[in-house]
Amino acid sequence: MKLIFHQCEKPLVQSMKISRGGFQSRIHNIFELRLNNRSFYSEVIGDSSLIKYLVSKLSAYIKAYNPLDVSALFECIASWPNTFVYLESASSIHSIICAFDWLYCVYSSYSQNISLYEYLGLPIATSNQCPIYASNFYMYDDMSDFESQFSGFDFSKTNNIKVHLGANAIEDESDFYLVLERYMHRADSIMIDYNCGYNLSALVDIQNVLLRYPNLSNKLLWVEEPTHPNFSKYWKDLLFFECAAGENHHGVESLFQLTNCNVKYIMPDLGRTLKVSELPSLIKRLEKSDSSISFHSFSSGFLSYITLYLTLSLDTKHQMFEYDFSDNALLDEILLDSFQIKDGYVTLNSSVLFDLNLPSTLDGWYTTSIELFEA
Repeated sequence: MKLIFHQCEKPLVQSMKISRGGFQSRIHNIFELRLNNRSFYSEVIGDSSLIKYLVSKLSAYIKAYNPLDVSALFECIASWPNTFVYLESASSIHSIICAFDWLYCVYSSYSQNISLYEYLGLPIATSNQCPIYASNFYMYDDMSDFESQFSGFDFSKTNNIKVHLGANAIEDESDFYLVLERYMHRADSIMIDYNCGYNLSALVDIQNVLLRYPNLSNKLLWVEEPTHPNFSKYWKDLLFFECAAGENHHGVESLFQLTNCNVKYIMPDLGRTLKVSELPSLIKRLEKSDSSISFHSFSSGFLSYITLYLTLSLDTKHQMFEYDFSDNALLDEILLDSFQIKDGYVTLNSSVLFDLNLPSTLDGWYTTSIELFEA
């Protein structure tokens, strides 16, 4: 039994500038559980330098605990957050626990020779297709570079797009909105993600600016995280457009409370804010609400695969699957031919969940691997 932490990094191929600054490189934080010549994977989403530090502390804790089997290993990991004096219920500590919960669920379903749907008590997917949207449209300092993202995009893959805005005062971003307005004839729907970039006073300005552009506002499916998540309870009073959030709301209760905040699309992230084992509980809590789950899924192929796999157990008429169509992320090397994308839909080969693998050689990627524990 061996537990390994991999960090895979490469320079960005295209911009990932958002309201909170963005990135200079793409980094994936991947856990591998190696047992009897078979590996199982998950990943954690968050600040990579902080995650690396926390994982080193977790490694020391596991070694001191010295678990003798897989069950004891995961019991040890689940107890680790209780060693912190300060409660860290919405932090990278919780995100790491989400990643290990995902890892344990996949391993457990495999060891019991049942599907992950059966293990979680979810309906077995009756469809292998889901609508897909591209969320790799970012801000650039040069407006021609921003526009080239749309002029160069293959809309035969999908006409549903998500754009990241909000790095400047709302009135200073009018040129970005003008570009979007011009390209709305190519889109079936658009989502705008402000990545928590504005304060409450800017919400009315957002509303007013969006209404200036009729093509854009008519096709706007949702506004995502316009402010810090602590202010989400005010969104319903200040925005008429549908809202989406969840990648910064940790746990079932926090995600469920978004239903009281004009948030129609609840976006848990299985590598960051919601344990896989808690998904059935969230689904049940949402049954009587007007909100639906639309996962946040924007990392490597491991997160993309399990997210789509679980999405297909839901009512796919109300789902939109998020995907990075740029060459920034570690996707094709992991997914291989398990995803087929065409005409606004993604089709999943659901039989390879237990066979996903991290290649030993990744062209263009710099990978560091740390052995966390071996028994």
